Amino acid sequence: MIKAVVFDWGGVLAGNVVGAAREVEVRFGLAPGTLPGLLGLVPYDTDPTNLWHRRELGRATGLEWAEWYCARLAAAGGPTIAAEVMMASERDRFAATPNQPILDTVTRLRAAGYRLAICTNNFIETGDVWRAGLPLDAFDAVVVSCEVGLRKPDLAMYDHVTKTLGVPAAATVLLDDFPANVAGARAAGWHAIQVEADLHDAIATLDALLDEAD
Repeated sequence: MIKAVVFDWGGVLAGNVVGAAREVEVRFGLAPGTLPGLLGLVPYDTDPTNLWHRRELGRATGLEWAEWYCARLAAAGGPTIAAEVMMASERDRFAATPNQPILDTVTRLRAAGYRLAICTNNFIETGDVWRAGLPLDAFDAVVVSCEVGLRKPDLAMYDHVTKTLGVPAAATVLLDDFPANVAGARAAGWHAIQVEADLHDAIATLDALLDEAD
């Protein structure tokens, strides 16, 4: 029986991460699919030398990451951007529009008595921005990588979430848009659903899982 549903932020509760990446690639003249690697998202498994990962873990500042990323961007044929300029616009990029179908699902699940959580890989400097517009009081826990020193897809992150919620791994389901996070959740004994472009598909899959597990 499913007792807890855990939601990622970017691409699930708000925004469209894949769509935003494609827009940046076009604007910067980058080859399709190359931006995640330049940002530090590929490879995805935690690497202590990767500045994106270090920032998600709370071990590097935004400026340290921006200097690293801007150098990689220029070397790949993209524009030359000062790290300070990159950081000045970052908060705007994190002001993603909430995904109302998912928020409606949160409300419905809360009323049905499920334990709910947000689990996001995120940064110290943008915490207040991405939280804005979300019904945080609907969640029993908000777990942020930079605050706990853990990140998805590491098994320790999933273990931390289930212990915080007080539920077994097998009674927990994750909605996430990153395949590696979905795979990590399953490796931790969770159920997991990958959220893609059509949010309603993920919601229907979740409802079917909840019905099946009753």
